[in-house]
Amino acid sequence: MIRRMLASLGDPYTRFLSPAEFSKMPRYDMTGIGINLREVPDNNGGVKLKVLGLILDGPAHTAGVRQGDEVLAVNGVDVRGKSAFEVSSLLQGPNETFVTIEVKHGNCGPIQSLEVQRQLVARTPVFYRLEQIDNGTTSVGYIRLKEFNALARKDLVTGKCPFNDSSNKLFLLYFVKSF
Repeated sequence: MIRRMLASLGDPYTRFLSPAEFSKMPRYDMTGIGINLREVPDNNGGVKLKVLGLILDGPAHTAGVRQGDEVLAVNGVDVRGKSAFEVSSLLQGPNETFVTIEVKHGNCGPIQSLEVQRQLVARTPVFYRLEQIDNGTTSVGYIRLKEFNALARKDLVTGKCPFNDSSNKLFLLYFVKSF
């Protein structure tokens, strides 16, 4: 019932995770090939997996994976009909080992088999910038949140921000969502 309620939102970033799946989530953000998968309905009533996002210059991006690609297989295992979480788990493995993925570029593009080296791919999604305005009398802190991952909360809260002790300032927090 909860899964149906969340599906009705139509938000590609919202999904229900069981407690067991949730406990693995920080590991998912920390290892793998640097892609975010989305389940998309196919014409047969099932689901197919599309690359919703990827880390720029991450392992998958460098190997030739593109946003919008359909993931067909992982290490020779057909993944059509599997959940994004199941396939993400298949993509994980020890650092610097290889995984072979089969992707289809676009709706009718070529099918390509790509060997991708797993890496520690989590990078901070939080970027900061401090600017002086009003002839240097006021500081404005810009905080950009590029994505939600295991590091997002920690990096926002723990004070990586270079302007924590400045007193006369304004803050602008914005979230950049790429498709």
